[in-house]
Amino acid sequence: MAGGDYTRLLVRHVDLVDNGVERAAPTDLTSMVDTFNSAWDAPSQSDPIAFEEHQRQGFLRASRMVAEALERQVEKERGAAFAYQAVAQAWEDCKAGVSGIHPDLLELPLGMPWQRPAFDLAMPVLYVMSPEPDGKWKVQAMPAEKGSFASRLEMPAAWRGLQDAALEAACGIPGAVFVHRGGHLAIAATRDAALAMAKACLTNKLSPAEALRKAWGR
Repeated sequence: MAGGDYTRLLVRHVDLVDNGVERAAPTDLTSMVDTFNSAWDAPSQSDPIAFEEHQRQGFLRASRMVAEALERQVEKERGAAFAYQAVAQAWEDCKAGVSGIHPDLLELPLGMPWQRPAFDLAMPVLYVMSPEPDGKWKVQAMPAEKGSFASRLEMPAAWRGLQDAALEAACGIPGAVFVHRGGHLAIAATRDAALAMAKACLTNKLSPAEALRKAWGR
């Protein structure tokens, strides 16, 4: 969603709340703006001059708060749009054999939001790997469907919940750092270790017939 689209949606919501068509959630921007109004029994309520000054100051403070919130949201939307394009390009590189392992492993140049484009573009990937700011690498399992906590292919049960030396011993991969007990996330010390972990996970990939039987619960 572009920044302008978000702004239009926000303005529409504020207008609908103001006209009583929608209700404001306690934590949304409309409710936050309302907190700058005086309480009914505030001293300024009985003094017209103080009331006008309090209203003016409240308006200025609320305006600054809203402006900062909008700027931050527009920046987030810009980042999301960039990530969408970067993930789409990474998928093209994967298909061309430049990076990753087609069609199972998508390699990203940086950690970024990737699930939305992965689902929108119907990527059949099972894992996504990317570098972390601290120099380590992350391997994430693709969810079975949008919003699902289940994965298309979970990491080996023998690895889950382990870290450091215990994990290296279990998987036989130097540089393996951590695997979440849910089987959807792994951390490796290097790209080579992350790639080795992903490849080891892919050895458990189901055949088309097995995948069909699993989908039908047979």
